[in-house]
Amino acid sequence: MDWYPLLNSLRIAAISAVVVFFAGIAAAYYIAKLPRLVKGVLDVILTLPLVLPPTVVGYLLLRVLGPKRVIGAWMLETFGIRLVMTWWSAIFATVVVVFPLMYRTARGAFEAFDETLAYAGQTLGLSNTYIFWHIRMPYCRQGVLAGAVLAFARALGEYGATSMIAGYTPGKTATVSTTVYQLWQTNNDALTLKWVLVNVAISAVILLVVNMLEKKNLLAASSWRGWRRNTPLSSPADSSSVWRWPVFWHRSRGLSCWMSRSRHWTAFSSGTSSWSWPICWPVSAARSCGSATIWASATATARPSA
Repeated sequence: MDWYPLLNSLRIAAISAVVVFFAGIAAAYYIAKLPRLVKGVLDVILTLPLVLPPTVVGYLLLRVLGPKRVIGAWMLETFGIRLVMTWWSAIFATVVVVFPLMYRTARGAFEAFDETLAYAGQTLGLSNTYIFWHIRMPYCRQGVLAGAVLAFARALGEYGATSMIAGYTPGKTATVSTTVYQLWQTNNDALTLKWVLVNVAISAVILLVVNMLEKKNLLAASSWRGWRRNTPLSSPADSSSVWRWPVFWHRSRGLSCWMSRSRHWTAFSSGTSSWSWPICWPVSAARSCGSATIWASATATARPSA
């Protein structure tokens, strides 16, 4: 039994998953900030390969990358690189087909992100890059990883677009899906069954990983919502009450606090005295949330002004 189709499929799926991981995250992050009309148009364009038949996607890629087309002919004449009927040709097909999975999953995770955490990081002078990789991504990691795993699984089983743009050449462009089809056409049922079982086993493992990630995400989200629900941001009239504030700990900047969804300091008053945030409080209890965020409770003798 020649294992080249499996190795080639894993190679193509891994490269495609890495490409769509970064491309999908970037697209989801920036498109989520656009106006609704622009976001809707881009959503349709980027999600279209998800609903189109794979053979249609393969045909469109051939119209763009074929040796007699502008891009394909230029690459062949300038660099001597043929963009179709090679093993790396399948990467173009799988990237286009699986990109919507990563994009939609990452966008859903980013839209569920609590922006007050990003605002708190900005009050500490943290850059947007630091906030993205150390606060936003840890918060959304389960959803993002689930999208990456689904993209890998879809790329591993891609057949329609891959067969049109890469073809089937044993030892060169063969993948698991194209091998199963070719063996079935030649009435080699025994070997076909072996490859089918291999594909089923890999798919089952991938689905188990996705389910584990989703369960972790649901547990984390329910715990977060329950804690937020049981932690009011207002204080009763008595002075012995405990308020809980989202606070950030930064090694080089010490302890700072953020009290408002807007980017303005929140003022507090008690009698004739008033204070403005940020102000450092002794931490009496802490809860980890991401790599740089700590939720703590602090005892205060004042109450928020209206």
